Amino acid sequence: MNLILQERLFRSYPLFYRKAGDELSECPIDCWGIEVADGWFELLDRLSAKLELAITDLVAGGLPLDECPRAAQIKQKFGQLQVHIDYMDKLPNSIDSDLSLAEQVANETCEKCGKPGTVRRTNWIHVACDQCEQRRLEGADNGHVSKTELDHHFRALTALLENRSKGGQ
Repeated sequence: MNLILQERLFRSYPLFYRKAGDELSECPIDCWGIEVADGWFELLDRLSAKLELAITDLVAGGLPLDECPRAAQIKQKFGQLQVHIDYMDKLPNSIDSDLSLAEQVANETCEKCGKPGTVRRTNWIHVACDQCEQRRLEGADNGHVSKTELDHHFRALTALLENRSKGGQ
């Protein structure tokens, strides 16, 4: 996901996307950020809002923040959205259905643009709309970036991840 959208999620939902309290607790999201394409942003925004509200309720109920759920990893694997959450057992059962719904919607949403899509099983499994899939097949969207672009993205991602708060402040 591009850095602007990741930053929007981190700022909008600081409890769910907070950093671990110590470096020994680092998760994949602390190193790699959100590992899905931009087309799933709206879906993650809606899910994150529900998770943030649930975490807010847990804190208001007296649960220490360092024992509250937080994002551990968000990625696409075999065309499916996978949201891994630390301390998942602390969340209300209703969140399970929210996660399942998000996974179902992702299976029908183009990862690139967010339009309706289908699971494609070509050289890798992914979800794409007809237009994005055609662009990919024609080589117009091959995903290749220069080393300079990659270095710039990595430095910017590192700064974004380091600047997240540890306690949702």
